[in-house]
Amino acid sequence: MKNVALCVVFLLALPSFAQIVDVQNNSNFACSGMGSMVTCQVNLNTKPHTTAHNLIAVWTFWQSASTYTASVADPTNPVGSFLSAVGPTLQSVSSPAINAQIFYAKNINASAGADTVTVTFTGPTTGMPSVSGGAVAVEYKGLDLIPAGNTFTASGCTASSLSGGPVSGKFNLGSNSACAITITMGNSLTAKNGWSCWANDETHAFSVGYRETATTTTSASILMTGTLNDVIDFGCAPY
Repeated sequence: MKNVALCVVFLLALPSFAQIVDVQNNSNFACSGMGSMVTCQVNLNTKPHTTAHNLIAVWTFWQSASTYTASVADPTNPVGSFLSAVGPTLQSVSSPAINAQIFYAKNINASAGADTVTVTFTGPTTGMPSVSGGAVAVEYKGLDLIPAGNTFTASGCTASSLSGGPVSGKFNLGSNSACAITITMGNSLTAKNGWSCWANDETHAFSVGYRETATTTTSASILMTGTLNDVIDFGCAPY
């Protein structure tokens, strides 16, 4: 149930072509301690490692008579990678009240082995505060808000120096005359109906507008007239 809640948080922001896969998950519901800083660790260790460009979502809760806040980190990603998606929320009918919060880190780095996700509960520096809580961590594929992964491929216009992601990027134009380039999305991404694409010449102001002439569920064709070696950037959105 907790994994479903994590997934629902991000659904409305997903690209229409995303397929969500729960790669691995784990939980720790036995976290407690005293002092101004108490940690709760969850090991993502059911796979050999986490995978680059995936997303890690963390649901955490804590209960204390004192005021604590939560933050999340892991050794694989830079400090500050885990952002708050929801909360903290407060269940005030409990005594003491129960706080809950959801964090996420997108476009993650691959770990060398198991990834230890650490939730830190930070509370008062005076007195003898105590806190108890737990956390669930899930690695998702297809839940990143910005698609990342393999670069698109292109045929036509003698395009070269391709760079970017699966649905946007840039290339060098290899033609001085009108030509059509067909862009195939990376990661085998498939739209429900097709792709709406746009393009821009970073080197010269084009005299003839670039326009999309055809699309399939996996590719789009753009007609363009530019100058040899012009740098063209583009982007595509599924529909």
